[in-house]
Amino acid sequence: LILLLGVIASNSDKAHKKIKRRINMKSHLVFIPFSGISHLRSAVEMAKLLVEQDDRLSVTVLILPSRFGDEAASSPYVAALSAAPNDRLRYEIISGGDQQNAEPTWIDIHIENQKQKVRRAVAKLDSSTL
Repeated sequence: LILLLGVIASNSDKAHKKIKRRINMKSHLVFIPFSGISHLRSAVEMAKLLVEQDDRLSVTVLILPSRFGDEAASSPYVAALSAAPNDRLRYEIISGGDQQNAEPTWIDIHIENQKQKVRRAVAKLDSSTL
């Protein structure tokens, strides 16, 4: 009986350590709002709420160029976001410089044009800073 209790206690310690490791794990979310200031504002507000609720969470918001130019990326709102220091809430502005010409009325073409840039931006995220 003592041996059995020792095995149970040992397994319980291992399970407890495993649970504790999972509790201490950090998570990183990447938000990709549709280009446009209203989508960006709501995504940023959601990201702020999330990081305020949990210290283990960090968020990167990717700011995509508009089909018609980079007006959202160059707005005073984005400048203010970038100026506010927060190590768990970051903003990555994706340039529209290499954007392919797309019919402005076809949203799926625009999204397709952003996929590779989003992949590159996510790949650049350093796991040691997450």
